[in-house]
Amino acid sequence: MDAQVESAPLTVEQMRDMVSRLILGINASDPKELAEELFRDDGEFTAALVEAVPRLARAATQAVKEFAASMEGIPAEKGADLVAGSYAGLDGGEIGEAVNAFSRLVIRLHEERPELFTSARTRIASDAIKAVDFGKLRKAVTYHGGERLDVLRGEVELLGENPISLINMFSVVAPLANGALQVLKAVFVALDFPAEAMTYALFKIVQDIDWGDVAAVINGVAALVVNLHRGSLILGDGSLYTREPFYRISSDVISALDGQIIAEALVAAGEEGEALLTAVASQVLGSADEAVPLFEAAVFLANSSFRTAASILEKAASLPPETTSGMAGALEENLELNELARAVNNLTALGRKLNQEHPGLAVRLSRELLTGLDVDTAPETLAAGANRALSSYNAWAGRNPELVAESVGGFLAGIDVRALERAAKSASGQVADALSRNPAVMRPLLKAALSVIAGGTRGYVKGLMARRRKRGV
Repeated sequence: MDAQVESAPLTVEQMRDMVSRLILGINASDPKELAEELFRDDGEFTAALVEAVPRLARAATQAVKEFAASMEGIPAEKGADLVAGSYAGLDGGEIGEAVNAFSRLVIRLHEERPELFTSARTRIASDAIKAVDFGKLRKAVTYHGGERLDVLRGEVELLGENPISLINMFSVVAPLANGALQVLKAVFVALDFPAEAMTYALFKIVQDIDWGDVAAVINGVAALVVNLHRGSLILGDGSLYTREPFYRISSDVISALDGQIIAEALVAAGEEGEALLTAVASQVLGSADEAVPLFEAAVFLANSSFRTAASILEKAASLPPETTSGMAGALEENLELNELARAVNNLTALGRKLNQEHPGLAVRLSRELLTGLDVDTAPETLAAGANRALSSYNAWAGRNPELVAESVGGFLAGIDVRALERAAKSASGQVADALSRNPAVMRPLLKAALSVIAGGTRGYVKGLMARRRKRGV
């Protein structure tokens, strides 16, 4: 039986001697000769190295596994003490001193020869760029990136088959986000310097930025855009060459989109946004100092919504009938007119209050609205509109006679008689003058007025007689 020979571990001096001799041998060798010797034509070293890579990786993996298993076998308290002791062996001061030493070295070399690193790296980059076959590099990077993406896709698919693991991975986000927030909070606490010191430090940094280079970058981007546009016009022989690629790209994107999913996503985003904005508004509007800026922001958002809606509706108005018929059905089924009415009512109430506090506001806004609507206020146009309104009213009244009577009765019951009398007196002269210039309109208006007076008189007399009979007169 052979005697087992236990090899004694290398001492620090022996390891240092081996590493020193290895480094000295590498320094004394010609890099090209060393590489050629390692990878000579027999291919033995290459094959051994290729075969050793997975073994080394497996050995490293097994080492990590065995290390973890060994650590698991140690009692938790003892293991924690070991880890704490290993961390205690690190000297932060030594790390700081090493950083300082490296900083001093870089500073000394830069002050001695400022162009040293720049020139060396530029030369290396220049030689590498000249030697690289970028066509093969592009293909290699494409293949390698595709392989990595395929692996990543497979991993994601495997996670999708195990929802619990995916949920556990996502659950890491919350504690990490909380930790990041704690760090940010500590940063802002640490930055709570006196105002003048903070302002000086910040703008000292800002002033040190080479804004001339920033302007040069902006000029370069602008020149690139101009150059691309000029090239588009040249390739298109006066028209935009890029119009066709843009159209093709947008066509490919739109054709690949799931319209139903996109529509549902927009609806969901709108509802969630409504919930968020309503919750924020209900809190902010409770403060008088915050209500005005929020309302101003709401006005700007409304302006953006108006512009977006105007563009969409302008495009929708030019769609073919078969498309607009489907849109009409969606409008009839899904438009919440009660919410629209509530918004109009609330806007009216708010406008009334604002107009009371700021007289003339409603007039100015109405004038701007009419100007934007491009309304033709010529008498002939107004008369044509009145004719259409009368035709529509006559058709509706013919189908709903009882509703007309009830509506008119309720309307008249709510009229302020004194205000009506003042309005009639102020407008009687202008109306009489207008009727005198249009005698053809006089007859139907007089007939209608006489009918109203006669009907009203009969109703008044009947009501008077009924009240007298009720009193026994």
